[in-house]
Amino acid sequence: MASIDSPLSSLTSSFVSDIYRPLIRRHADERHYLLISRLGVVVFGLLLAAIAAACSPVQNILEFAFQMLSLPGGALLGVFLLGLLTRHKANLANIPAMLISTAICVVLLFLIKAGHLNLGWTWLIVLGTAITMLLSVLLARVTRPAASATATDER
Repeated sequence: MASIDSPLSSLTSSFVSDIYRPLIRRHADERHYLLISRLGVVVFGLLLAAIAAACSPVQNILEFAFQMLSLPGGALLGVFLLGLLTRHKANLANIPAMLISTAICVVLLFLIKAGHLNLGWTWLIVLGTAITMLLSVLLARVTRPAASATATDER
């Protein structure tokens, strides 16, 4: 029980101070926030218990965690490498590129798990990175002419 006390406290504290207090109820008294904090411990505890129950059939939890990390990991790495290695400035194009790349990696992981695709799941990070970088550059080129055309129309 001592090992789960700290994560529950951290989750609840982050929720109350970063989400609930500034976005949902700004000017409440401290007693209200204490009540929400206590309810948050219960809700997060139940949520974590549900996640644990859903993951109980998993044989190798470490491999499962790495597989789940590989889904958005390639998209994150792709955007990071775009910012690091290029002068590519397409923040709005990065979002759909990351979402599409992650969706493709989810489908690929299901195909791998079902035995329809003979590919190691570790390749999902490489593929996700390449797909994100390619889509981001392509989407930026597609949306850039429209943005420059409206800028010239306004002049």
